[in-house]
Amino acid sequence: MIQWTGATWCATRRDSCGFRHCGTWARSISSRQGQLNVLAEYVLHNISDSDFTLTGPAVSITQILLRELAGRYGYDPLDVSGYNRRYRNPALSYMSAERLLIMYSQGGMALVTRELELLREHGIL
Repeated sequence: MIQWTGATWCATRRDSCGFRHCGTWARSISSRQGQLNVLAEYVLHNISDSDFTLTGPAVSITQILLRELAGRYGYDPLDVSGYNRRYRNPALSYMSAERLLIMYSQGGMALVTRELELLREHGIL
């Protein structure tokens, strides 16, 4: 729904609770004709969130894969602090969950292990 107020307009939408919110992506029209408040950052932010349907499952599956391989690299998943700081977080930082999931689907645990070995060789794990 578009609301007009003088020279400004606002696109409103309802959230899951039924409350109306004014979108920040299109806040107003400038006093000069033909100038909109549309920045490239708004588009990039929208695009960056477009893969959420892959990200959630990728993280869930990748965490299982990393947990299974942790012993090979000397990390105990029950030591949550050490496991997360020195193994899981660096692995996910250098190789995203999405990338690891794609590698697993293409080459199984062998390909994931090969990539983790590269991190180990560089002193990251």
